Amino acid sequence: MIINHIIAMFPLEVRDTDAMRAVIALTQTLFEQLELTKTQLQSTQEQLIKAHEKIKLLEDEFAKLRKTPKRPKFRPNKMQPREQNKGSRGSASSTAPADDTSLSKKETSEIKIKLENIPEGSRFKGYQTFDVQELNIVAQEITYKLEVWQTPTGEVLRAKIPRELQGQHFGPVLRALTTNFYAQGVTQPAIHELLGSFGIDLSSGQINNILLNEAEGYSIVSEEILTTGLEEASFIRADDTGEKHQHTAGYCTHVGGEYFAYYTTSFSKSR
Repeated sequence: MIINHIIAMFPLEVRDTDAMRAVIALTQTLFEQLELTKTQLQSTQEQLIKAHEKIKLLEDEFAKLRKTPKRPKFRPNKMQPREQNKGSRGSASSTAPADDTSLSKKETSEIKIKLENIPEGSRFKGYQTFDVQELNIVAQEITYKLEVWQTPTGEVLRAKIPRELQGQHFGPVLRALTTNFYAQGVTQPAIHELLGSFGIDLSSGQINNILLNEAEGYSIVSEEILTTGLEEASFIRADDTGEKHQHTAGYCTHVGGEYFAYYTTSFSKSR
């Protein structure tokens, strides 16, 4: 046993003490209890496996009595997990980092904490780091003051708002956050309540308008992908699937190639 090898490392005069004998006896008792527990666990595991198999047999027999389909037999999954940063055909790009799709970069800062009541004569040995991640969501209301000029001819000139605003009263980060929430399955009322808790003043109808306007932009990009794909792809695949919506047959059409995919939904099956 391992305990015997450990005991042999101590001098003889230490091993012959009453305290060491008591420790050895206690340790041996614990080892015996562990072995007994291990045996009991193995026996319990075997009983659980047998019970699980018996439950399956009983369920199958019950299914036969109810004339329901038999339990399907699934084959073990032998596929390898998908690698996140895997490039195509083992190219050098396989080692490139994944694209950063976050709304903003992570800011880093340092806060130095001084130690109080330092004994006199102590020496400074540096810092011990303790990393903390935090999220700071702050609602902003930005007022753009556009300059207005009048020329000698009487023409009035006005400065233009930034292009990324797209003429809307909600910034690009807020619109992107709203769209991402909705794409992840968050309902419009839940988005309205969440943004309201951040201090954003907008109605549920304005959330719907944001989603519709952003969808229009995505639709334009999607059409550009289709046009470029049809021009550059070496081959094209097309398929569609149908489903009823409000008692009317609708179709989702897929057009794609090796490097692009295009989807569109309409009430016509024409490709």
